[in-house]
Amino acid sequence: MWGVVIGLLLIFYALFILYVSVKRPELVWDTYKIKYFRRIFGEKGASVFLFICFVIIAIIGIVLLNK
Repeated sequence: MWGVVIGLLLIFYALFILYVSVKRPELVWDTYKIKYFRRIFGEKGASVFLFICFVIIAIIGIVLLNK
């Protein structure tokens, strides 16, 4: 039961991360954490890093849904 709930939450969170990495909304893109990623990785690198996070979190969410 809890695996399904956590899996769905992770999938929604992964979709939010994908949205942030593609659309770069100002409200989220200018937060301290994202600014730090941009300073370390650059603009494209931060987007790629967030996309990799999206893939990992989505996979974990799908695995939890299938258990």
